[in-house]
Amino acid sequence: MWDLLTGDPNRLRVALLYVLPICLTVLAATAIKAWRMNEAHKRDHELKLEMLAHGMSAEQIADGLGINTNGAATDPARLAETLPYVKN
Repeated sequence: MWDLLTGDPNRLRVALLYVLPICLTVLAATAIKAWRMNEAHKRDHELKLEMLAHGMSAEQIADGLGINTNGAATDPARLAETLPYVKN
């Protein structure tokens, strides 16, 4: 593979200047998305633990978060308000 790239200087230039940045951009975007989803899940988990620590029941937590028994948002306004954090 290295001989194929170094045989023609233009191929190496294309690989370094065009393909590598695209691959790195895709990798960075994927990593950032995964990190943001992880942080959202941690915040959601911490909120629910804090609600439990304050003595709220599961039904009260579900009502407070605006979700039904299936885990879907019941109020469209609440869904729009929390859209980046909706679990699909």
